[in-house]
This record gives sequence, C-alpha cells and structure tokens, in this order.
Amino acid sequence: MGLLTNRYDTMSGINKSMQDQAFGWGRMSQPKYAGMAASAGLQGDMAGRSLGHMLGGQDPLMQKQDLIDEIMRKHPDPRTPEELEAVANDLQAAGLTDLAMEVRGVANATKTANAATTKANAPSADLYKNLGSALSTQVLSTKFMNSYFSYLGEDNLVKPYNRDDGHYDTYTAYKDERKRHQGDLENLFDQWSNSKKYDGTTKDELATLMNDDAAMTKDFLEWIGHHGNVELSNFMTQAILGGSQGDDDSDPSSLSIIEGYVAKGLDETDNIVITQRKVISNYTLEDVNRNLKTILGRNQDSLSEVDKVRLELLKEKKAQLEKLAKESSESNDAESSTMAAGATPYTPEDAEKYMTSWFMPN
Repeated sequence: MGLLTNRYDTMSGINKSMQDQAFGWGRMSQPKYAGMAASAGLQGDMAGRSLGHMLGGQDPLMQKQDLIDEIMRKHPDPRTPEELEAVANDLQAAGLTDLAMEVRGVANATKTANAATTKANAPSADLYKNLGSALSTQVLSTKFMNSYFSYLGEDNLVKPYNRDDGHYDTYTAYKDERKRHQGDLENLFDQWSNSKKYDGTTKDELATLMNDDAAMTKDFLEWIGHHGNVELSNFMTQAILGGSQGDDDSDPSSLSIIEGYVAKGLDETDNIVITQRKVISNYTLEDVNRNLKTILGRNQDSLSEVDKVRLELLKEKKAQLEKLAKESSESNDAESSTMAAGATPYTPEDAEKYMTSWFMPN
C-alpha cells in the first residue's frame, strides 16, 4: 500500500537522517575543522547505534516498520473496503493510530467510489419495464396467441367470436378473456425482466440485450427453463423456437435479397437508426438470418418502429454479406480452375522476377 512504508525506505531515511545530522555538526564547526567534525559525528552516531543493537536495542522507526511488515504479511494486497478496514483495525491494535486513521479514510473513500459506480451502472425502473415490453412485442403475435389458447384448451378463443356457439354471451366477454390470457404472458415477461435486478445486469447489458431479438428470446427461455413449470417451459420453447409465429416460407436463409440492397426510408440522423446500425454492423450472416426470422415471424402490419428499422438494416446487411460470400466463392473457384489446368498462379510481380532472372547473364 502507498500509505505504508517498507523497511528499505525506512532504513534509507534513517541513514539520511544520520548524514544530515553529521553535516549539521560540520556546519557548526570552524571551516577548517568542518570535515573532521562531520566525520566524527557520523562515526559516533553509527557506533552508538551499533552498540545499541548489540545490547538488544532497536531504532524506533525500524520498530514501527517491523510492526507494519507483520501486519502487511497478514494482509498482502488489500483492495476492497472490507480488506482495508481489517488493515486499519490491526494498525490500531498495534498502536499505530495515525496510520490506522489514514487507511480507514482510504477504505471509506473506496466504499463511496464503489457505491457511485454501482449507482451509475444500475438500470432504471423504466429500463426493466421496457425490456419486458420489448419481449412482449416480439413474441405475442396473433399466431403465437392462438397457439397459446390451444395449449390452454381454449380453442373457442382461436376462432372469431360467434355468439351462437354458447361460450361467450357478448363480444366484450370474449375479448376480455383473450386479453386476460395475454396479460398472464405479459406478467411472465415482466417477472423475467425484473429478475435482472438481482443478477448484477448493468444498464448497458440490458440495452444490448433489448437490441438483439434472438439473444433476448434465448435469455428468457433459459430463465423460464429454471424458474417456470416444466410444461409451460416446454410449450414456450417449442412455440417460440419451433416457428409457430411464422410459416416455413419466412425462413430468411432462402429470402431473396436484391444484390446491393440499401435500407429504405430511414433517417440516418435518428438515434434508433444510429444505434441499430451500430449493433447490426457486427452481425455475421448467421446472426442476420436468425434475427430476420424472428421479425418475419411477427405480424408485419403491427411491427414496432424499432422492428421496421431493424428489418431494413438486416436486409441491407444480408445483401452485403451474401455479396462478400459470393465474391469469395468465385475467387476460390477461379484459383481452383487455374491450378487444375496446371498453371501456376503468378502475380505480375512474380512474373517480372522470373523474367529478370531468365534473361540476366550469369
């Protein structure tokens, strides 16, 4: 620790003190005797200290340093407020009160700094709420809800309202029942998002999760797998990952994207566009297809503004990545053809070196 000296610095300080004292004796003497007085003073001080050590004595500074060394052997690398407080307590017990107060001050300052960092990284209540809402928007499509009603055995809610079937007397009752079941799922998503309060997730991590549909879904399914009932967990996993929200023709791996496609209708100064473009810029083709599948599986008429932006940017990114993959494949094919024909794929530089060596006389 910077506050506590080591025995080498202490010994150096003692030696410097002896030299300063000897020089002081020299300055007090007549000039022609100054060197002799200084030397005599230094030798006397050293002899006195040596005699003191022989008789079992010890310099008070070294005595203090020995106590510090013993304490620091017990606490070799104190960093946390609790570890620093333990050092301060041992210094206090050893009678080193001033040092104990200084170390305790560092412990308190560290505790304050840690609290400020934790507070700065803590997500707001709105961020947890927005995370649950984002998952609701992503998952609760009409097709998903119909699958959920069937899972509950409420097939009458899958069909359009018909007063004559005897299940609901009024359309309001029918609509309220559908809304009640959807509310159960929204509450489940809120429970998942609120669980992030207790696992140390920072606001930046929550924001990143919210901007990646596939990662958000995966995180939720892992959570419900541990905290939900097994039957509901199995249904949710199958319904979300099994494609109940979209038909097979929504598979983005077969989606035809015009080469050179550029995202349409976007304001590049808009924060949503800027944020999403930055996130998607790091996606691989697999990431793009996975996120496209999620968005294409939703009701396209009720996409959120974020989803509309992401859809355009994902299509643009898909076109770019597929173009790179195509160019790489064509380059590899051309090289393979050249090698198959028995030609060596010389570069212009290689050819020049070859011709020079051929025509240069020995």
